[in-house]
Amino acid sequence: MRGPKPEYAIELTVEEEKNLRKLVAAHNSRQVQVVRAKIVLAAHDHPEWSNQQIAQFAGCTDRNVRKWRRRWVETRSIEDLPRPGAPRRFSPEVRTQATALACSQPREEGVPLARWSHAEIARRLVASGLVVQIAASTIGR
Repeated sequence: MRGPKPEYAIELTVEEEKNLRKLVAAHNSRQVQVVRAKIVLAAHDHPEWSNQQIAQFAGCTDRNVRKWRRRWVETRSIEDLPRPGAPRRFSPEVRTQATALACSQPREEGVPLARWSHAEIARRLVASGLVVQIAASTIGR
């Protein structure tokens, strides 16, 4: 066996093994999940294999193997973790109202414009009480 002994040993229940094998065999599975499942299954089936051997078998890097062996031991999942980022500032209702207003004709709303401007949509949303404040540039995005 080449390389150091893997740090995370993989033990699967019968149900987990069955689900992972089914995922690998399915033709409509996401390929990133298939590679992750292959890593976990290879580590389970061949505990004597190094990360490099598993990587060669799964068609990825040994860094990827280390990551998903550790992730499996910690979470028992091959799903992605939630992405970082700020939560949305405006509710889906505000977004829906802004879109509906932008798709309507200004004359239907009693506004003498040929088309809506971002600033006018922002003013209308504030006037309707949906938001306290919203910038025209936010509407544009």
